[in-house]
Amino acid sequence: MRKEKLVKKQAREALRGNTIPIIAGISLAAMIFIMLQNALYLIWLSFNAIDIETEQMKDGFELPYLLGTAAVVIAATLLSPFVNGAYKAAANAVSENNCEVTDLFYFFRGARRYLKTMVINMGLFLFFGTLNLLFGFGIKSLFGADGALGVVGAVIGGMITFLLYSLILHYPLCLYGIDDSRGAARYIFGYLGFSFRHLWAFIRLTFSMLGWILLCFFVAPVFYVGPYALCAAVNSARWLKISDEEKAAKKYIPQPVYTGYTEYTGF
Repeated sequence: MRKEKLVKKQAREALRGNTIPIIAGISLAAMIFIMLQNALYLIWLSFNAIDIETEQMKDGFELPYLLGTAAVVIAATLLSPFVNGAYKAAANAVSENNCEVTDLFYFFRGARRYLKTMVINMGLFLFFGTLNLLFGFGIKSLFGADGALGVVGAVIGGMITFLLYSLILHYPLCLYGIDDSRGAARYIFGYLGFSFRHLWAFIRLTFSMLGWILLCFFVAPVFYVGPYALCAAVNSARWLKISDEEKAAKKYIPQPVYTGYTEYTGF
């Protein structure tokens, strides 16, 4: 766990003087998506389209509900670069020891960067959501939703969701915050190999911070744990990327070939 200790120590050092922008980024992203998540439900309540007791859509409102859901998804996609901005602020904090609140708007600067960021976010979340939904249906049909088997299925489902997050979302989002110079397809599919290679590193880091994460059941610690966990995750991805690049560079350095001939140097 020595590597994790070093990563977390550097993350704590990076937070000195940089906590406010990262808290602002996490809070803004969370607030936007909480509002969007509840917006559709509140709209249908106001139109009396949902049965309050069962929380089910009433007959005849299926098509408007789908259209409203599509509108919320589009809004979430349009605002999703704020999430990437939080990762960018954390990346600047750990690599340059300096970040600003304006980093949250980094991926809104320029039409090309903004569109690319939305494509990456849509691709990643569709990829993750589709696989998670398929596994979820499979687990529910295998274990059911009630009783002891339902509890087992829920636990297995949670583990699979965490695994899919680790392989599909975690490293691409971190690495896009660190370096956004590559093509969109690289971040959506190109880092699957990277994620598989370094899956254990992410699991170790997560478990090493489990005590801090459990504190998030209380509201106040979230304002410290959130930025700390984000900086640690981005810092870990940064060092793993550097390590991979160094290994790749060494692999292609031509090695001297012994020919049996020694040149006379005068010594």
